[in-house]
Amino acid sequence: NPYNMPFSKINDIIYAFIGFDKATGNVFALGGEADSWGLSAVSRAVLQYPYMKAHLSFGGWTNAGATTAPMFAQLTSSDASIANFTKQSVAAMRAAGYDGIDIDWEWWSDYGNNVAPAQKMLTFYKTLRTALDAAGKADGKTYTLTIAVNGGVDRIVALQGQNVDGTSNGNPNAVANFWSQVGSIVDHVNVMNYYYHGGWDAGAPAYFQAAYAFSNVGSNKVGVTEGWSIQDSMTSYTSNGVPAKKLVAGIPLYVRTMNAAAGSNGGLFQTVT
Repeated sequence: NPYNMPFSKINDIIYAFIGFDKATGNVFALGGEADSWGLSAVSRAVLQYPYMKAHLSFGGWTNAGATTAPMFAQLTSSDASIANFTKQSVAAMRAAGYDGIDIDWEWWSDYGNNVAPAQKMLTFYKTLRTALDAAGKADGKTYTLTIAVNGGVDRIVALQGQNVDGTSNGNPNAVANFWSQVGSIVDHVNVMNYYYHGGWDAGAPAYFQAAYAFSNVGSNKVGVTEGWSIQDSMTSYTSNGVPAKKLVAGIPLYVRTMNAAAGSNGGLFQTVT
């Protein structure tokens, strides 16, 4: 309950999620009743604790049961819908007294690494950055743009048209210096260093869902091959042009369970069923 949040101990809030129409870019509440008091609770807290920042967040894995990756893809296929979304989202942010916009475009839910939509994403981020800077100049404030991103190296380099080993993945939507450009546009890059493994890994070896470093063990290519770890993902982002000070490691405050074929060694490397 937002009314019970310890705002005095919080520096940054990401209010997730706000809805949008994929065809027009119109912005709307996903949970009207909850948002009517949730949004305002955060608005009042920002006034009470002026050091605290709050962002309106758009996207997520799903909205109302539909994956948002295709929604973002359609939204960013039209200059008109991008412009309308930008205008309405920034207006909503200002009206709520928030400090920025957050985009959680989890493209990997519906698209392979070889078609990662880097060109559309970059256009979208640039448009939002320009609008936020203009609004900030008019209001005498600094409005921020943050994004949620994948914590696997194979997903990171895919936007630049590469495989983990540095070879080309043939992505026609790639931008060679994507992360260097993104690093100059956004204020924070929130890395999803979790969901590396879970109950969806049917037939694969059971392994940890979130850890600092993963290693391939024997024939189990569970870590290094994809670079699915905090260590590998952060190294990839910085080496590809994202300033370290803008990176935020996402640490899960929960556990996940999976069914393993056997319980030996705690189920480690047993087949997920």
